[in-house]
Amino acid sequence: LLFSLRDHSWTDNRRRIVVRDFQRQMINRCGDLTVAWQRHFDTSRAGLVHRTQFGEGCRASGYRGDVSRLWDMLDADRQGDVTLEEFLADPGEPGAARTTLND
Repeated sequence: LLFSLRDHSWTDNRRRIVVRDFQRQMINRCGDLTVAWQRHFDTSRAGLVHRTQFGEGCRASGYRGDVSRLWDMLDADRQGDVTLEEFLADPGEPGAARTTLND
C-alpha cells in the first residue's frame, strides 16, 4: 500500500511533537523562529515559501527530520505554500504563535 501524507495518517499529538521539535531546533540554531524564517526559508522576503524553498531551508538550517511530512503538517490550508503565520503557529494552541522557546 502506498502511504500518502495527504491522508493525515498521524495523530494530533504526533503533529504537535514533530512541529514543536522542528521549531525547537530552529530556535536553538537561530535564536528565534522569525530569524530562522528570514535566514533560511523566506530569503526573498515574499512572506511565503513553496515546497522546494522549504526543503532548501531545511537543509541550510541543518534540519534532519522528514521534510515531506513536516511540510504537510505546516501547510495547514493546503495551498501549496507555507506562510510565516503557518511557520510560527503553535501546534498545541490553535491560533497562537510562538517565536522562542518561552512562548
